[in-house]
Amino acid sequence: MSFFQRMRQAPPAPRLDDFGFAELRGGGSRVLIVPALGGKIAHLELAGRQWLWASEVTPYGLPDENASYDETGDTGGYDECFPTVRACKVPTWVRAFGGVPLPDHGEVWSQVPSIDVRTSPDGQTATTTWMGRRMPYRLTRVVRVTPTGDVECEYEATNTGTDRVPFLWSAHPVFPLTSTTRLDLPAVERDERVGQLGPAGQRGRLGEVALRLLRSGRAGGEKKKPDHALHGKALFESLTLRGSSSGRRFRLRESQRPDPSEA
Repeated sequence: MSFFQRMRQAPPAPRLDDFGFAELRGGGSRVLIVPALGGKIAHLELAGRQWLWASEVTPYGLPDENASYDETGDTGGYDECFPTVRACKVPTWVRAFGGVPLPDHGEVWSQVPSIDVRTSPDGQTATTTWMGRRMPYRLTRVVRVTPTGDVECEYEATNTGTDRVPFLWSAHPVFPLTSTTRLDLPAVERDERVGQLGPAGQRGRLGEVALRLLRSGRAGGEKKKPDHALHGKALFESLTLRGSSSGRRFRLRESQRPDPSEA
């Protein structure tokens, strides 16, 4: 290969190591959180398997809220959408915030949150906090990996202003689906997860989400390249992925449904 051919080669794609991450471990489980990528959960490893999909097309890069999430931020993993999912404007009749434009997939995926990592007898935890830019709120996510390997996420939104704040929240994990993967969904109950935060200091509990691996066989099986990725838009109380060749199951469930009257 000539010198000029080497010069024309594209630089290597950025890796997670280039951005830095917080790592939580416990009971054979491993979680990686990347603050520089909007607090993305990039790895969720249980029983020797990575349960989150990663894009082979969109490279990791510093997020830009003025760009399309699908074109720049949809690198896989587990993101948060708040206070909206689609790009939109707050309805004009909303006091103080009517007409405020909100970016695609919300504000939090494109900002660098604060993160606090601690270890206790209950396991290792990472508390990630985002602050509202266009409306006054604080969104907090606590990820805990217990000594037994369970992964738990707790969410809380707090109004830091004086007027009610409308919002829509959605967790945004992307799962790999292969020809040997089975997806089990319960009966769908329509739930838009729309609410509003009351006057200053009032908190709204968004509900707790617990991730558990249910073993029905030894962890094993060969690694395969995902054929598809699951982008869930509907909302369910639980979701289960099954690897029929390995016997492993991954379950995402909501342990407490949020009460809109508390928001």
